[in-house]
Amino acid sequence: TVGWVKKGFMFVTGTTQDSAVFSIRNNAQGGGGNDWVMDDISIATCLPNMQYSPSLNPFVCENNNYVVRDTIRSYFNNYRYHQWQRSTDGGHTWTDLGAARDSTPVKNVGLNMWEYITEYSIPPGNATLANNGDLYRVLVATTSGNLSNANCRVTDGVSYITIQVGSCGPVLKVDLLSFSARLQNDKAALTWTTSHEDEQVNFVIERSLDGTNFTTIGSLHSRNDGSVVNTYNFLDPEPVTGARYYRVVLISATGKKEYSRVVLLNRDATAFSLVNIINPFSDKLQFEVTMPASSKVDAQLTDLSGKVLRRTNYLLAQGTHNLSITDLNSLPAGIYLFQLNSTGGETITRKVVKKSAP
Repeated sequence: TVGWVKKGFMFVTGTTQDSAVFSIRNNAQGGGGNDWVMDDISIATCLPNMQYSPSLNPFVCENNNYVVRDTIRSYFNNYRYHQWQRSTDGGHTWTDLGAARDSTPVKNVGLNMWEYITEYSIPPGNATLANNGDLYRVLVATTSGNLSNANCRVTDGVSYITIQVGSCGPVLKVDLLSFSARLQNDKAALTWTTSHEDEQVNFVIERSLDGTNFTTIGSLHSRNDGSVVNTYNFLDPEPVTGARYYRVVLISATGKKEYSRVVLLNRDATAFSLVNIINPFSDKLQFEVTMPASSKVDAQLTDLSGKVLRRTNYLLAQGTHNLSITDLNSLPAGIYLFQLNSTGGETITRKVVKKSAP
């Protein structure tokens, strides 16, 4: 062979293994010349992928419990031990939340990876106004002992969950039905719909570069018409470069607030992708999809044998869309397959869990 040829492989170490021997042998024929060169040998840890949900900066009503989750995926099924932690000083120190957990991952056939979902319920006592800005994260390791060893555990070093605690008061007399974002001439075009507008509210539109720190970029007054479904549109005057996060805050005349879900709009997105999914689900399955171009998308929920239980079609513009499959109360608790199909032939599959009724 003339030129460099890259070779590689993956392997799993034992739980107490602390060394490995690699044997490289030349089995070519001898004779009038047999020269070869080797360079750039490297060994790296195959770390898991971690994704927090329902968002990196959820809004929590004061003195209410709130469930945060992390989906952990890895090539091998050995990252099964995890520990939730909380920080009240901006990440300088962390405190364990309960005991470490041992979970058996399940195979995600569509991704060819092992995954499991871990969740923590923030108690009302940790959802006071003084807890605004508290951080939550998950430590993951291959053994329970490795959770206490900083060299042998892993966490999502890019992000963690930052809760925002507010005094919600009574529920607003306005239902926010949907919120989505799309690119329009390199700018973010935001759309949201409401129903039952039985009181006047102000819609405050906010933008963030990191999904945590938001700034106000505009506002609109509601139409205060509770007899119809109202649609609102807002165009961010600043061109989108890279990733931008958006949300809408509903504020009543008395100062009561309600927050929309955060949507991500990525100017550099070049692929059809599932940005986020609320898993486990109960009466509806909520998810966010990023579209690099306008296209029709087919979403379906099946049982493990492939029988289609629910199917919904969407015609989506370029951008990120907050969608849902509703009326799932009649489905029994258990594991299902969620699949998205675009007209371009792309398919995304996730394993989802239906929770038991409370």
